[in-house]
Amino acid sequence: MTFYNLIEEIDIEHSSVCNAACPQCTREFKPGDYSWFEQTWLPNEFYEQRIPQEVYDNLKNIYFSGMVGDPCTAPNFLEVCKIIRRKAPHAYITVSTNGGMRSP
Repeated sequence: MTFYNLIEEIDIEHSSVCNAACPQCTREFKPGDYSWFEQTWLPNEFYEQRIPQEVYDNLKNIYFSGMVGDPCTAPNFLEVCKIIRRKAPHAYITVSTNGGMRSP
């Protein structure tokens, strides 16, 4: 027996990339030096293959919180939202972003 049908909300840190330099952010532990962690984002395959359809079937909310990186900085983020919409058409998608995807 799985418990996938009990999962109603998930929070995903999609990206560790961010162009802001907020002084209170974990990323600014060493201001301007991001060599201590990998700046990357989750591939589309994560959403296609790693999250079982049974999770999507009961999902009410999916949050992209951006605690370390801004989800919108990932070049695949729009495609990820489309994947989620296709797999969980009834779920709300919430995105936390600084809204400034310009150059640093």
